[in-house]
Amino acid sequence: MTTLFRKQKVIGGMAAAPTSAWLRYCIRLASRLFNAFRLASSPLHARNVRRSRRVLRALRSFTEPGVVGRCFSYLRQVDPLVFEEVVLSALEDAGAFVLRNRRYTGDGGVDGVVWMATHGWIAVQVKRYSGHVNLQHVLKFAQAVRHGKFGGGLLVHTGRSGRVHVLQCMAVELDC
Repeated sequence: MTTLFRKQKVIGGMAAAPTSAWLRYCIRLASRLFNAFRLASSPLHARNVRRSRRVLRALRSFTEPGVVGRCFSYLRQVDPLVFEEVVLSALEDAGAFVLRNRRYTGDGGVDGVVWMATHGWIAVQVKRYSGHVNLQHVLKFAQAVRHGKFGGGLLVHTGRSGRVHVLQCMAVELDC
């Protein structure tokens, strides 16, 4: 592969950055197409994915000072199912291959699965909290990650997690 890249660089004059951007684009396109076919029978899912893309555009347009606080405030007002799709869409935009669940379960389990070349399949759990993170939800997700034999887990939330929560996670041997 190194030889191929060197030849491409010499012949095409391309640097490493466009190649990685091209690869991210291809993975994102493949992920979107795969999920579009997989979720074709669920109009609610498709609508939420479209809404998530609008939310991402809105978040990316925030530029003024205090943007982080404004983003959290905005995300706490978004529908929980749309927030789930926002996270998966953002991961997809970053170049990860995303497998969205075929239906919304509401059981607190894995909301989606993401392929990362460095870790393999990563379970994704999304929680939209207005207050503090519930430690029981974290423990349940950690159990689902272990049971599903994933390469890791990604818990994304809008809540507050203080030092006490991190210490509690460490007490039960979680990587927080």
